Amino acid sequence: MKIYKKRIAFCLSDQHTIPHGGLGQFAKSFVETFTPLGFKVDIICDKAPSNLGFKRSLEESGASFIYPSDSVTYSKHSKIFMFEDSYNFEKMINFRDAMMQALNTNLYDTIICNTLESFPAVHSLSLQKSIQVIYYTHNESMVFLDDRTWKNEFSYSFNDFFNVLLRCSNITVGTQTSRNVDELISNRIHTHLLPIPMPEKDLLKKHIKPREGVLWIGRWEPRKNPEEFIRVIKESKLPAKIITNTNGAKKFEEALKEINAEFEIKIGIYGKEKVDFLTSARVAYNPAIRESFGLAFYETAGHMPTVVLENMSWIKNFPTNFYVPTTKKDAVDNIKKLYDVMGDGSYQYDNRVLDRIVKDDSDGINKWLEVFDSFVPVKSDSEKARINQEHTVCYKDFIKSLNRKDLAIDDIKSVLTNKHKYNIIYTDENTYLSKEKHFVPNEKTSNNSSLEDLFA
Repeated sequence: MKIYKKRIAFCLSDQHTIPHGGLGQFAKSFVETFTPLGFKVDIICDKAPSNLGFKRSLEESGASFIYPSDSVTYSKHSKIFMFEDSYNFEKMINFRDAMMQALNTNLYDTIICNTLESFPAVHSLSLQKSIQVIYYTHNESMVFLDDRTWKNEFSYSFNDFFNVLLRCSNITVGTQTSRNVDELISNRIHTHLLPIPMPEKDLLKKHIKPREGVLWIGRWEPRKNPEEFIRVIKESKLPAKIITNTNGAKKFEEALKEINAEFEIKIGIYGKEKVDFLTSARVAYNPAIRESFGLAFYETAGHMPTVVLENMSWIKNFPTNFYVPTTKKDAVDNIKKLYDVMGDGSYQYDNRVLDRIVKDDSDGINKWLEVFDSFVPVKSDSEKARINQEHTVCYKDFIKSLNRKDLAIDDIKSVLTNKHKYNIIYTDENTYLSKEKHFVPNEKTSNNSSLEDLFA
């Protein structure tokens, strides 16, 4: 039995329980970073995760999954918004129900809203004065509020709605880089720098090995600019190495076969397989037009020359020695020169970049810890709370003792505002509230006594 010092609810939709998307990678990096530091992470999903392999890998790293037993279907939403997506009310309902289901069993110190629809669902419960709620930026439209010239897959209403929510009171807005913080603060949105930890920890180590190919990481979508990557491969006649999803793999394969290119494509890889494949490339080309951060770039920058298109606003997230800027006109020549310089692996890439990434990763973890510790929940001074000085209770048992068919949010708030009177002990399955200084739970026995008089 493990005992944890904090419990985190990390909201992630089934759509994003994939290892190759930014939101899924964030979930992976968060679990693998903070579980060893004494945090229990519960992944709160809108419905049962469909990617069982990725789910299993997160569970093996210490996470638990919670989702509604009877989720609402998205078929009507998909029919209404067939060509341009908007905010999904049904998904919000599912996240609300999943969060309430989680609160039937455990208390939380922090709720991280990673998938956008999870935020209005959590905010509707009005817990943000008792539980720290972190609203995290992912879409570039959330960061660059004054720039609507680039149309993404979401409607104007979608972007406008979630951007307005950034201004809600008593929440913590988190974003990936100092540049993003400055951008949001310039729009009078108080924001905290909360960097995404490196998703693959082995990318914080050096890798000296034979190398071939020009690397691409990401989906096939306009803002990533895959056609430019294909053009460079065609004109340079260099082999391509690609990490993408299933739909992207089909499009890349079709495009690369059409130009008779040599290529290798990996679908949704993570862990050792991803690290080995990524570090086997000589050069990376990332011609993305729009990014809120640039996670794929961050993964390659410490291991090989990473070429980007100059004057793209997102590259300002990174020091200039992290990348090689180029125009489209010069991209082929520049990549070929770098490819030749790197050779088959004997050339040592600039260690200063990786050293900086390692330092930034460590500093970023400390920033998260500072924000976690800075939150002060509201406390009740009511004398009606009947708390036995020596009483210990399993929270889940207390909730059951209320004997309610549907738990009311006010029941949870009464516990949250009085929990400061207790020592809180978290295990993988339960939350305990105890007045005993050195209480250690014994989960083989149930503690059901005197539950009714815990709170008024």
